[in-house]
Amino acid sequence: SEDQISILHRFTNNITLLYDGDAAGQKAALRGTDMLLARGMRIKILLLPDNDDPDSFARKHTSTEFREYVESHQVDFITFKTNLLLNEAQGDPDKMSDLIRSIVESISVVPEEIERSVYIHKCSEMLQIDEKMLIREVMRTRKAIRNKSNESVNRPNNANDILKT
Repeated sequence: SEDQISILHRFTNNITLLYDGDAAGQKAALRGTDMLLARGMRIKILLLPDNDDPDSFARKHTSTEFREYVESHQVDFITFKTNLLLNEAQGDPDKMSDLIRSIVESISVVPEEIERSVYIHKCSEMLQIDEKMLIREVMRTRKAIRNKSNESVNRPNNANDILKT
């Protein structure tokens, strides 16, 4: 939630999200990342081995083993999301288009231009698509987000506001 993100953001900009390694855990890893990204958080994703959740995994390992596992298996969000969606798309052009759109939407909420640029470059390499096209799409999406935000700010709140306009 936004409140939880605010609390975390007071302490760090770096977040590692731990999830079960099953399909449900992989899908859960995608939810909420855009809210974190929009707040300037740097996200890494860690999927645990099948049949383990964070609690059971932590109980089976020492704190040193757990820390080493996290360090060696976490990946940045763009790598995780791209790989996961590429596996789902399996070369289907329609699914690839949806995949690219989803990644562009995530990159678009990143407030820092340098980080957006790095994500765009990495995405371009992973998907083997033109970086300039991704830049255009990210800029178009950012503009649409700004316009939508401006509309909601300028939208009348009640009947009296509508009558005043």
